[in-house]
Amino acid sequence: MAENQGDGTIKNRTFKLVITKSLEVQNTNGTWAAKTLQSKLNIIGEYQYYLTAPISGTVTQTSRQLSPAVATSLNRNNGNTLVSSNGRFTLTYITSPVPPPPPPNYPNPIPNPVNNLVADKEYRFIVTATLMESVVAPGVGRGDGTATVLSWVWVPAKTRAGVAVSETKTVLFRTGGMPLAQVNTTVPRSR
Repeated sequence: MAENQGDGTIKNRTFKLVITKSLEVQNTNGTWAAKTLQSKLNIIGEYQYYLTAPISGTVTQTSRQLSPAVATSLNRNNGNTLVSSNGRFTLTYITSPVPPPPPPNYPNPIPNPVNNLVADKEYRFIVTATLMESVVAPGVGRGDGTATVLSWVWVPAKTRAGVAVSETKTVLFRTGGMPLAQVNTTVPRSR
C-alpha cells in the first residue's frame, strides 16, 4: 500500500490479515473446552468449519488357523494356493493380462463436512482478526560490523495511538431442539 508522507515522499507498506478461530464446548461443570477444527473452502468462497469425526472401534489381532480340510476346500478349482496345508494364509500374486484402469479424476474428491457436534450442548465460536505489518527487524547484522543485512518480520499493525489493530467476534449457539416457549398467563395492566 502506498502512503504519502508529509515531506512529499511515498512510503510503501505491506500488510496481511491473520485470522485465528476456535470452537469451545461448555462442560457440565460450566468450564469451556477447546475443540480441534478443520476447515474447507466451499464453491462460493466461504469457509466451512467442522469437527473431525472421532475414531471409534478397536482392532484386535488373532492368530487363528484354518483346518486342513477348510484349506483344501478354499484352494479347490482356482489354480492358486491362498491357504497352505497347515492352515496359514499365504500371499499369492496373480498377474493380469490387462493393466488396471487409471484412477478416476473427479473434480472434488474431498467429501463435504459433516456436523459432528454433540446434541444439547452449548458452543462458542471465537474469531480474532489481527492486521499485521511487514517491517525491517532492528539490529540485524552479519556480526563482523561491515554491513547490515535487512530482515523483514511481521508485527501487529498499530493505530496512531499505539493500539494494535485487532477485532474479536464471539458467537454462542446451542445444538439440539429449540427450547419450549413459556406462555404468559397474566393479564397486562391497562394504562
